[in-house]
Amino acid sequence: MQRFMTVDCEEWFHAANVDCAAWDGLQQTVHENTMRLLELFARYGTTATFFTLGDVALKHPQLIETIANAGHGIASHGFGHKSVFTLTQEEFKQTVVNSKQILEQTSGKKVTGYRAPNFSITAQSLWALDILTGCGYTMDSSIAPIANYRYGISGSPVEIHTRRTSAGMLHEVPVSPLAPLRNIAMLGGFYFRVFPVATALRTIEANERDSRHSCFYIHPWEVATLPHDARIPSRFQSVRMRHNLSATMQKMEAMLREFRFTAISIP
Repeated sequence: MQRFMTVDCEEWFHAANVDCAAWDGLQQTVHENTMRLLELFARYGTTATFFTLGDVALKHPQLIETIANAGHGIASHGFGHKSVFTLTQEEFKQTVVNSKQILEQTSGKKVTGYRAPNFSITAQSLWALDILTGCGYTMDSSIAPIANYRYGISGSPVEIHTRRTSAGMLHEVPVSPLAPLRNIAMLGGFYFRVFPVATALRTIEANERDSRHSCFYIHPWEVATLPHDARIPSRFQSVRMRHNLSATMQKMEAMLREFRFTAISIP
């Protein structure tokens, strides 16, 4: 049964939508926290697909090399963590081309997978799929089969499926909806921190009964507390990002004891 582990490799300030002009003056935690994840994965024989920002690869090239040398997959998360639907088509093309080139140079691996920041390929930005295939991508994991205030396409397939674009075929690998809240929550991230780990385990068990893949996602900043002086522009975003961070690693260990995960692979 296919169980995919994925990491959206970004800094806390990328997720917090802090103005990019301030990034260089902020405490960076992605290297330390990603190393925690790599150690955890090594203990449990887990491989993962790391959807990585071009900005992270530029600042931490040795980290990308370490991830690749440990046998994990390297994929693109764009460059600067801007939601796709806020970009023009030319701006989007530039970010996926640039991130692909940087990640291939730093990892020594061919990069053909992509996940949009904030799962932001929505019904309004499906044009992005045509650009992805035109730029050499063959796998996407951006379309959330749920609907909330930020992202998702309600009714989108929850199974791995192939989408025909103007430039070719693209494999879509959705993150799994979280049972029993299949319309509003997904397997990983904030939802993993909010709900008991038993909810994730039941989701994976239900997927296996239905012969369906499970795709889990996590961010490096979720495995440790945020810097004490982290200033997040939105109060709501601050509460969402800080909630139950101290439990993440323990919950992940509990899940990895029960199930073995691998990087995304398409037969």
